Amino acid sequence: MLISSKKLTLWLLTMCLIAFPIVSCGEEVVISGEDTQTSGDLDETTVVEAGSGNLDAVKAKYGNYADYDYEGFQFRILSPSPGEHFYFKTSATENEIWYEAENGDTLNDAIYRRNQIAQELLNFEIVPVWGGTVDEVKTTLQKSIMAASDEFDVVLNRLDYMTNQAAEGGLVNFYDLEKLDVSDPWWDKNIVESFTFYKNKLYALAGDINYYDDYAVQALFMNQRICEELGYELPYQLVRDGKWTFDEFNKMVKGSSQDINGDGQVTINDDVIGYVNHNGAMLHMVFTFDQKPTITEADGTITINNSEAMINTVDILYRFLNENGTDVYINTSGIEYTLAFPEGRVLFFAEMIGAIGGYREMVDDYSVLPMPKGDESMPEYRAYVSNGWTTSYAIPNTNTDIERSATILDTMCAASTDTVMTALYDVMLTSKLIRDEESQEMLEYIFASKCYDISGDLAWGNGLTGIYLGLSKKSTNTFVSDMDSRLAANEKALEDFLASFAD
Repeated sequence: MLISSKKLTLWLLTMCLIAFPIVSCGEEVVISGEDTQTSGDLDETTVVEAGSGNLDAVKAKYGNYADYDYEGFQFRILSPSPGEHFYFKTSATENEIWYEAENGDTLNDAIYRRNQIAQELLNFEIVPVWGGTVDEVKTTLQKSIMAASDEFDVVLNRLDYMTNQAAEGGLVNFYDLEKLDVSDPWWDKNIVESFTFYKNKLYALAGDINYYDDYAVQALFMNQRICEELGYELPYQLVRDGKWTFDEFNKMVKGSSQDINGDGQVTINDDVIGYVNHNGAMLHMVFTFDQKPTITEADGTITINNSEAMINTVDILYRFLNENGTDVYINTSGIEYTLAFPEGRVLFFAEMIGAIGGYREMVDDYSVLPMPKGDESMPEYRAYVSNGWTTSYAIPNTNTDIERSATILDTMCAASTDTVMTALYDVMLTSKLIRDEESQEMLEYIFASKCYDISGDLAWGNGLTGIYLGLSKKSTNTFVSDMDSRLAANEKALEDFLASFAD
């Protein structure tokens, strides 16, 4: 049975929810040199709560909050500013933590209502601390930890940046908290499993409270017109039957390029291409074969994956990427290649699902599909998740009341299931982002396919992932020799990284 981490059925069950009465939020703080700007205040309007099982569960967990009154405490969240990170792909105001009021935008209103629910339960105010770009947020966090200054209570930023910071020190281990339980269903089990070190150390966490952990999963965007012109059926039933495999995908790609302008060559700017990706293609596609650069054993030991299965997978993918002529285009510089799909000149385009907002005005109808299985024997679809796209929360050890902040995060996360997560599906299903009912169904396969790895985008893993990146367009498959020659260095980098978390 297919089970996604954040269920599509939430959308179906809660589309009838009525908007909550409006309550203004707490102060807004903008980091700008030495100055801050504040606006807004909190009134006492009662908030109507969504009837979420998760919300009921978190209430029971905290004794219906009878002993929790934070007396208007200002809960400061350091975050990339609106429109920063990959938020710009949607709008200049998009963020995951705070909006001043409802304005009719689905995600805006969901985050606003989520905040009202949590604030009413615990009697606190959310105060966004806009930190600029993701790099500026990273620097602000580093400086605050080094200075032991209490400038914010929690921070939201890229998962790779958070994990790099954890290795340097200064973040709270979520397993040390008294009440927050990372196994609760409102937290992302994939991140918990992949970023828990030594079975009991976890410093960055995501879940229903944010949605860029979902937007960060890779999917296949498929042009329906080109598919039908080539004589293929839309592969929805193959997906349902568990038979959407790399071989089926490869059959559709082969022979699909077309010289539209008749100049005797096929180019990304003028003609039709079967499959388009960038030089991360090899690294991303090994995940679809249920492989990834590192292996975590049952006892928690993490090692470099240079197994025979990985070698065979890379060989298959190398031949696909390098021996399919003009049917496959792998971009190595510039961003012009990203225009080919929305302009109707690509059969399959591999991209993070969060990029879907850029196809709103696309003329051709398109499908969204999970990445194909390496082979039919795999029990489920698997896909790369970008640690750079994914956002996550951390608590700095400069926090003066860690348990209070953990309780607030826990409550906000559980309150997000019927608000933020519902809105995520609502946006995709009702805003011309998903064009047909079958693609709506495909979303559940896509979100269930998430697979993280601790090498992706992290400082220690650059030498390891660079081997894969270099193979996407290379005259010879040098994977085995590259792995052998760099194995000692990569193992030392991993050993040093893991030592950062050892007792």
